[in-house]
Amino acid sequence: MAESWILTNKPEFLAGFMAFKIKDPTVFPVAMFTESVLKMYKSKPGQWWNIMKFRTSKGGKLPLEFCLFFSDLLSIPPSSASLERIFSTFGLIWNKLRNRLGHEKAAKLVKVHRFLNLKTPLAELTELEEDFF
Repeated sequence: MAESWILTNKPEFLAGFMAFKIKDPTVFPVAMFTESVLKMYKSKPGQWWNIMKFRTSKGGKLPLEFCLFFSDLLSIPPSSASLERIFSTFGLIWNKLRNRLGHEKAAKLVKVHRFLNLKTPLAELTELEEDFF
């Protein structure tokens, strides 16, 4: 599933992702996959990618944008309540019956739904809107 998403949205990252998946020693240092390193960064995968970003900036074989993407992706807090509310609203609006709804229109409908319910203070919604949309 990840491969198909990357192929569709970030095709330039597919080679790097596949190299990561097979732990290719020509791209990723073998030391980064040792048990002690993986154990150290198990709860902080974004930091593992930050190290790879640093190594890439020093002449590594990965595109810097690749490392930045995964570092940012894995640095998102998994239990942010406001983010969970937004995804829940997306699930209500962009469901199986509305699977042809484009992501821009779905985002607009989520904004309208959130503003009409106003269960979240308006200031927080504005901040989320800037970050998420």
